[in-house]
Amino acid sequence: MAHPSERPERSGGNDQHDRDCAGYLIAMNIITSKKLIRLGVLTMTMSMAAGPTAALAAPVEQEIPATQSIAQGVPEGQVKDLIIDRHGDDGVKGKIKNRTDHTVRVSDPYAGTEGIYALLPPGGEVTYYSSRTIDIRNGRDIVLDGEGAYFRLSRTGSGNRPVDLWMTDPFVGRPDTLFSDDSVWNLRKGWSEDECHHEVSDRSSVEIKRERDGWDGGWDNSENRDWAVFTVTIRKL
Repeated sequence: MAHPSERPERSGGNDQHDRDCAGYLIAMNIITSKKLIRLGVLTMTMSMAAGPTAALAAPVEQEIPATQSIAQGVPEGQVKDLIIDRHGDDGVKGKIKNRTDHTVRVSDPYAGTEGIYALLPPGGEVTYYSSRTIDIRNGRDIVLDGEGAYFRLSRTGSGNRPVDLWMTDPFVGRPDTLFSDDSVWNLRKGWSEDECHHEVSDRSSVEIKRERDGWDGGWDNSENRDWAVFTVTIRKL
């Protein structure tokens, strides 16, 4: 949960996201894949290849009202809003935007029994809310934990391995993120409001910005109003 001292008045920053991220590229507490490889094989509740193991707690209650967030007349599992969960003291919410020239699939493959996903055409975007329990470890050492979201980003029809993105609101401190794409493995700790970074690999470019608290994506309640807000903009995939 974001600290009360960080909460300015409500801002429309999420919808104005594309304006200023390029100038904020200060790397803070990045752990690269090479460093993690030297530490040994990661034992994670979410693996890079197969996703979470049984140790990952699924949301207690998946809240996807058919009349509001499930897209009508589309394959099972496809939604228009990625509402994984709206309840809990900690969590993340925001938007994921597609700024490529092809369709992007954004999924949480472990929501419910079959997983859910949204298809974003060029210029499209999706709202998300999630308080999934995340616990990623290197041996006994915690790499990333808290309540938040896990999404797979993939270019439809390409056959390429998805990009993995975790965003968490830890039990103590500011929000964290973890980005994985092939050999790139970036952990960023303690995000401040208005902080922005680009995650780049040979085949992908994903821009992440923590917005100011107070954004309402239409699914707010008394528990999630102060969740950390992230805008994810896919530039290349």
